[in-house]
Amino acid sequence: MIGNNIRIISWILFGTLAGILLACFFYVPEVLFRLNLYTFLLNIDFLPLPDSVIYNEPFQFVLHIIIAIILIAFVDLFCRIYYYPYQISLIINVIMSFTFFLCTT
Repeated sequence: MIGNNIRIISWILFGTLAGILLACFFYVPEVLFRLNLYTFLLNIDFLPLPDSVIYNEPFQFVLHIIIAIILIAFVDLFCRIYYYPYQISLIINVIMSFTFFLCTT
């Protein structure tokens, strides 16, 4: 059981770190060049929520961190089940490319 607790703690740690770094990486160009990268990253307009929740930036950021933790956990479990690193990275990149294409059109 202790191994599972360490894995969950590492998911939370690395997911939070990845989410914060990605948010900072997108926030800086938005401030410097007025590109809407950070706004696009936190976009949750497609969810059926009231406007007070959708336009609440701290809520959007926390939701972004939760999704990052879930993605880290999914990738970790997928890598433990299916250990072919190049194919895993190819699958992840193809999925992300399709989601990016759908979100920008």
